[in-house]
Amino acid sequence: MSLVAVARKLHGVLQPHGILIGGICGMMHGIERFTRDVDLATDLDAEKVMMLLKNEGIEAETNVGDSFDRLSWVIKGVCDDVEFQILFAKDIGIDLSHGELKLELLIASEEDFITSKCIAGGQQDLHDVAVLMLLKPALKAFIEQQAEQYDCQEKLQAWLYDERLLSRYGN
Repeated sequence: MSLVAVARKLHGVLQPHGILIGGICGMMHGIERFTRDVDLATDLDAEKVMMLLKNEGIEAETNVGDSFDRLSWVIKGVCDDVEFQILFAKDIGIDLSHGELKLELLIASEEDFITSKCIAGGQQDLHDVAVLMLLKPALKAFIEQQAEQYDCQEKLQAWLYDERLLSRYGN
């Protein structure tokens, strides 16, 4: 089954309380990248999500964050041979009411996508933010604000000076 098909299936399980985030969302915002999993966010609690998944025959497990972790919980599982994770939306700066409908999927807005990537702060996350900044200069001030707020300016700047990224997406 394709990633988009699995995304639609999981999205349907969570509706109207789910939104697509992660790599597939980034692709729908114009970022060229490879991903092998499906990432979603929800405003439901973990127990409700687990019940909904179980009702659809989808096995998953909940990992609960500790006092040092900014994530309340993460649900991880496999659906039709595709790995997925579901996160609590508020932990990662996602507001479901800001979502955009694309390919019959509610995806995180560009702003929420950027915020979630800055909160996560990983190399791939900041790569995605840098690409959006190069593709859509109107987002520059917002991106810089989020990078400062979530202390990821150095990683973002490293990507913005990356010659490969500049040759592919720069003006």
